Amino acid sequence: MSLGATVLDGLVGNVSRCRRKPATPQFYRLGDDDDVIRFRYSARLRVALSPKTVAGSVPMSRRLLKQSSPSIEAMIQADLQRGAGLAIDLAALEGTGVSNQPQGIANVTGVNTQTVATPGQPTWNELVGFDTAVADDEALDGSLAYVTTSGVRGKLKTTAEG
Repeated sequence: MSLGATVLDGLVGNVSRCRRKPATPQFYRLGDDDDVIRFRYSARLRVALSPKTVAGSVPMSRRLLKQSSPSIEAMIQADLQRGAGLAIDLAALEGTGVSNQPQGIANVTGVNTQTVATPGQPTWNELVGFDTAVADDEALDGSLAYVTTSGVRGKLKTTAEG
């Protein structure tokens, strides 16, 4: 979430919204008594959102429960928060859309992708392709970042430009 995901909090029940913004906002001039022309999204651009729940637990011994202190409770709460955050992030990225999972970005059709010839070892030109794909969707705004594994991160630190 810290990478700039849009969070829609406080929603109740199912919601339908546009999958993505139109390529170009529509602006025009109005006369004093003219009505605004509303842009309607086609059905193929709409996506239904429904609430999902993530749950977790931390096993504790009876002795730990009996000797509990505020610092132990804080540690357990931090473990639960971190685990829930990772579960939410993973589902947002790679959720299958079945078995109570949301559909993650990687499983949504119509999202621009960049092919990496050797998995886990992108070349400089392939990295530039990622930015190009995002720019094609007119989405190079806000706080942008790459999400990757530690192995790919290490590889990227040693990938020469050009």
